[in-house]
Amino acid sequence: MLDLEKTNPEDKLTRQQQKSLFKWLGQIAQVLNENGITLNQLLMTSLEVPATKENLHKDFVKPLIDKIYNQKSTTEIKKIKQIDQLIDIITLNIGREFGISVPSFPSLENESFVDTYKIK
Repeated sequence: MLDLEKTNPEDKLTRQQQKSLFKWLGQIAQVLNENGITLNQLLMTSLEVPATKENLHKDFVKPLIDKIYNQKSTTEIKKIKQIDQLIDIITLNIGREFGISVPSFPSLENESFVDTYKIK
């Protein structure tokens, strides 16, 4: 469990948080595709492109963090407040816009994290 008293909110995302972010984007891509929602619908463009974790990161998350935090990379966002806010924004907006639930963000508290890091 993360000890918030020993964690500096200004610290950047850890490597594990980066891996979890990409795992989560893959899960979101799967849910979007299962519901017939393409990247163009998410980005409101005319191209019909199935969602992948890579294009969600490049075309959805990176512009979002640039707009919200004025950062160019997920490696530059803060590992406590900013990642939590980003998760909330993505979850809320995909749910509201498309009426679907995105998977929980991988963490120690849920199975997705265990699967990502092969923890037993």
